[in-house]
Amino acid sequence: MLQFTSSERNKPVLNYNGYQYTLKRKAATTNEWRCRQRKCSSTLSLTSDNEVVFRAPSAHSCKGVHSSKQVIDEAVERMKKRAREETTTIPKIYTEELVRTRIANPSMVTGLSYPNLRSIDSSLYRQRALNFPRLPSDLFDLKIPYEWTLGLRGEPFLLVNEFYDNNKEKLLIFATDWSLSFLSTCSRWHSDGTFRVTPLLFEQVYVICGFSEGFMIPCVYSLTTRKDETAYTKIFRHIIALGESRQGVCMNPTSLTCDFETAAIKAFKIIFPAARVKLCFFHFSQSLWRKIVDCSMSSYFIRSDDKDVTNEQQEHTRYWFNGAIGLALIPPQLIQNTWVDLMDNFTPDTAGGTSFNDYIVSTYIDYSSARFICDLWNVHSEIVERFPRTNNHIALYYEPIGDKCTLNLSSCLIERDDKMQAVEPFAHLLHCLCLCLHRADCLLKANSKIFDEDSDVSVYLKKATDIFKRLIILFDDDEFTDSVGVKGLSDDKTSPQMYTLCIDICNVLIEYKFMRMKYLESTASILKSIDQESRLHDKMSKAKLRLPTTGKLISFTCLKRFLHSILWTKIFNADLDTSNHNIDIDLLIDDINYRTYVMRCCLSKLRAITSNGIKYYFDAENMRQEKLQMMLIDLHTILYQAVTKDINIILTEQILQLIVEIWKIIVNNFRGAAALMIDSAMKALSGDSDAIDSNISYSQTDPQTARFAESFKAIYKRIESEYNRLIETAGVDGSTAKALGCLKALIYVADILELALKDGEHIDRNEYQSFAEWASSTCMQGKYEDHQLSKALVRLLIKLSSKISNHAPLLRKIAMDIHGQCEDVSEDTKFVHQPYFAIINEKTHMVILNNIVIVDLERMINSLEWIIQTQILSYDQITHFCAQLSYSLTTFGQILQCRLKNKMTIINIVKLLTKLYTILDEFTRQMVKNKTPIRDEFEKLASISGSQLQQPCYGFLTYTMKKSVLKDTLVPKLVYEMEQYERSLLELGKQQDKRLLETFKMSAVRDFRFNLDSIPDEQRTLRTSHQENQAEEEEQIDEEENE
Repeated sequence: MLQFTSSERNKPVLNYNGYQYTLKRKAATTNEWRCRQRKCSSTLSLTSDNEVVFRAPSAHSCKGVHSSKQVIDEAVERMKKRAREETTTIPKIYTEELVRTRIANPSMVTGLSYPNLRSIDSSLYRQRALNFPRLPSDLFDLKIPYEWTLGLRGEPFLLVNEFYDNNKEKLLIFATDWSLSFLSTCSRWHSDGTFRVTPLLFEQVYVICGFSEGFMIPCVYSLTTRKDETAYTKIFRHIIALGESRQGVCMNPTSLTCDFETAAIKAFKIIFPAARVKLCFFHFSQSLWRKIVDCSMSSYFIRSDDKDVTNEQQEHTRYWFNGAIGLALIPPQLIQNTWVDLMDNFTPDTAGGTSFNDYIVSTYIDYSSARFICDLWNVHSEIVERFPRTNNHIALYYEPIGDKCTLNLSSCLIERDDKMQAVEPFAHLLHCLCLCLHRADCLLKANSKIFDEDSDVSVYLKKATDIFKRLIILFDDDEFTDSVGVKGLSDDKTSPQMYTLCIDICNVLIEYKFMRMKYLESTASILKSIDQESRLHDKMSKAKLRLPTTGKLISFTCLKRFLHSILWTKIFNADLDTSNHNIDIDLLIDDINYRTYVMRCCLSKLRAITSNGIKYYFDAENMRQEKLQMMLIDLHTILYQAVTKDINIILTEQILQLIVEIWKIIVNNFRGAAALMIDSAMKALSGDSDAIDSNISYSQTDPQTARFAESFKAIYKRIESEYNRLIETAGVDGSTAKALGCLKALIYVADILELALKDGEHIDRNEYQSFAEWASSTCMQGKYEDHQLSKALVRLLIKLSSKISNHAPLLRKIAMDIHGQCEDVSEDTKFVHQPYFAIINEKTHMVILNNIVIVDLERMINSLEWIIQTQILSYDQITHFCAQLSYSLTTFGQILQCRLKNKMTIINIVKLLTKLYTILDEFTRQMVKNKTPIRDEFEKLASISGSQLQQPCYGFLTYTMKKSVLKDTLVPKLVYEMEQYERSLLELGKQQDKRLLETFKMSAVRDFRFNLDSIPDEQRTLRTSHQENQAEEEEQIDEEENE
């Protein structure tokens, strides 16, 4: 096969039949190629299009290129192609291709032959430079391509490109027609310059934003080579001219907020003399801190053990400095008197304090000589009028610029006129306002005069209520659904985003109506919104679209009340203010859609936390970790109290599912909170004698955990009896669906017990023994055919058994039961076995094998491998190590006699067997090297490996070779390791005069053949070098002993 790569100088290289060729000459119809090894004279000819071999290559006098060389050349060629065609960084391209090569060629040692980045980065950057113009050396050399002067939609973006001051300076202005039109409607402008993302040859990027109706949008970007008054004057004049010429609008701002740059202030006052200038409050605070540092007073603000500065001095200094910053926030007429009082009472008795006071007076306060008069830097009027005090909004737009580092800045000026982009922010706004107003109502109920002394809060609440009502009127209408396209469109034309946004709005409306409940039509209105949300949810499910996280816009407070309304009606009624609502509770609770919606919301909310983690989970409630932990404990208590009652089986299954999700969050994110959650649940259940078995004796260390687990054992028995009753009457009155609900509920109970008993410090060993016996009895008697339930119960049994003793014998029993359910590899043999566990049956045995037995064996073998590679076993540790290996061997012996059909299962078993034999071989060699006396445990291990593993292993391999399910390299690797282990045993037996191969059938004939060349060279080379090194070490030891 013809394959082409390129050399370091980007010349073509032909790879053919293990050799590499370079182009020698071109003829009319053919191209002649010669061997890349110059000492070799072999040549071949291809057609002119380099697709067909015209003349076969002549004989080579050199060795062929190693296969790894060709693989690496192909990888480097891919890197060059990606460097030309993509904008991904060169180091990232190199890393991705290196990983890709290692995955595609697992047997190749890339670390030794793969070129490092430093050796090929220059060629990759040369390829990258082919698609980009070179950097200009001066302003005259700066040529901007036409396509770079356009916006995302092809509109003009670079509007001004001029030289001035005798062609010494240059000015570039970027804007769109829409941004100029928006800027003309804004009476308040904000400007700021940045140097961090400034291109070469330019001094700064100067950004002008317009502020309107609470939104600050960047409208004009300027690149300037100077920061003087002339440059700023030109910028403002060009903006006026562009507005008139392109849009026919007049720029007439009333104020500009900028930093403390005198040139920009003067230029703006010249162009717009009627407008006022305000300086950024953030820059004002920053300048004061810089002066503190210059005065060597920063130590007063840092907590340290310095005895020269007392805590009282630090407190006074902080008050003095914070007062200086606060001068910008108070009315201007109070500034002088306030600062005089601060100087008199809190100035530190140091030279730096005096210097700072002089700086404040001369720069900001003195009316006659101040550099910046108070009308410039005082922002009290902005606070009163609810306008921004800083330019920090502009800094947020620097990040996209810094990421792109190009002149195309129009991505920051996207016109946000799409309804779809506006719905979700308004949904969050609606939710936040709902929480705020609900909290305000709670405070007013506790104290009706709480807000009388603060007029600002009253004004805020009035405005918030007005906005909230307008949003409710906007969204609580069927026209809203039509506007985003759900109704009137066929399912195949409606995007998932439309469904998701409609569902978000429905959730916010439901929470608003449910939490406030002040309207006569509340019940019908709530059910209407729930019905709408349910229909949208069903449509997404039928269309097989990804369902949204429904609970994102539902608060935990609302979820708690939802659960109270379903599970504890008395508490819910007591929580309601009867004077403020007129709700038919029975009508609400009896509605099936309502119950389904509540459970779905709770589950979605909890799963969102599980998938994102508590550190990255966000919702509009913005609940902190400690508060979230307590809320989860409260929800768990509510659910636990309900599930201990004899309630509907479908509702029981849903409640148990929620408890499982809460346990996952608590166990994975809140260390030590499990005991607190159990304690809270049990205290809430105190006095209920039916929930806890009083005949059980509990530990004194943590009796609540044992009581909690015992209560779930009782729940399991209750659900199990209900399931058995339903099975007898299957198919009548929907009992089949209830039976499935019982099975799911049993799975959830097993998961809860596993999570609750996960930490071994909670309860005593004897109680673990009791729970393990219960789990074992359940597995022995339960004849379930559900995969998930069988897997959950067996996993629980293994977890509990591992807490009290070695669970390897249990794993062997499970393997024997699996063998009993499978056909034997040998057609003449039939395995007769009295099963240990009835739960392992014909329909569940393969699930348990793949998901539990093989996974646990892999974990056990990995731990044994780590021990043998990193530890030097003592005489006593060998006993335990041999026992673990013996259990692994006997378990594998049972699995290998099963006639398996799944290809991936067979491959995993063969790989684990190979690793197991490598461990056995390494263990035996260590004993040979250290001349460790052979103990009875090791003799037993050798006997088991011969009698219970060797013959089943060869029989299993014969079966798999006939089925042709394994790769060519897997079987030779395994057989090679088996034979190496037998040689090591023979060597150890000769050394200590022991017959360790008595149980091995050395004359065993394989029913398959394989070529030794299929064994990877690296494996044989490593094993040979390892043996040579050991031989050299032994010879050296013998010589030292002789000396």
